[in-house]
Amino acid sequence: MNYTLAEKRVLSMMKRTNFKNISKNEIVSIASDLSKLRPDVAKEIIAQFPEFATLARDTMIEYKNIIERVIESDDASLNRFY
Repeated sequence: MNYTLAEKRVLSMMKRTNFKNISKNEIVSIASDLSKLRPDVAKEIIAQFPEFATLARDTMIEYKNIIERVIESDDASLNRFY
């Protein structure tokens, strides 16, 4: 299969020759390094893993909800204090 230049760079970074049989640990490791990559390369990685992209989005939504609940709880606590 012919890969684009960005895909070849991703494969090189992963020390792989193709995107087949990538483990969850490899995906998580790559995801933690996405901020270190150029945006076009990061987009190529995410495009290769639509399920991961969905998982990352859902995780961020869940974190946002948790943070909102913490802030609401903190506001209620402050109101009781004052």
